[in-house]
Amino acid sequence: MTIYQTLKNDHDTVQELMQRLKKGQGAASDKRSFDTLKTEILLHAKAEEKVFYSALRQHREAQEMVQHATREHKQVEEMLQEMSELEPASEQFLSRLEELRSAIEDHVEEEEGEIFELARKVVTDEEARRMDEAFQEEKQQLMSEIGQAAGTGPEGRTGARH
Repeated sequence: MTIYQTLKNDHDTVQELMQRLKKGQGAASDKRSFDTLKTEILLHAKAEEKVFYSALRQHREAQEMVQHATREHKQVEEMLQEMSELEPASEQFLSRLEELRSAIEDHVEEEEGEIFELARKVVTDEEARRMDEAFQEEKQQLMSEIGQAAGTGPEGRTGARH
């Protein structure tokens, strides 16, 4: 598998989690769904920045796109932090969820379009496979760190694993 398919799989997982949250399934379930969504997004963004974006940054023609995408990650992270303080069933939360969905949808469209297109021109197939492995390893490492900080191992985490 290459980095492109793995990133797309992550994007699809996030979209599914947002849909589940939008439908609402009760306070406890919605809280778990939001926590899973937040974790998935943060793991994805941090690993993507460290592996995929850092590799693309080596190519001048990709630097502006990578900076823009990194700024979008920061905005999404801030939105998630604000949402963490709200009740998932509240109108304010649902409004912020829609803003988050829109921001992520725009980001994914740009990334899977322009960024992937440019990356395929400057990254070899072998490099894309190596990036995929490094990305998966980075996510696992981050997951372990989160589990240790929370007092559980990665096996205690729920949600999609890629």
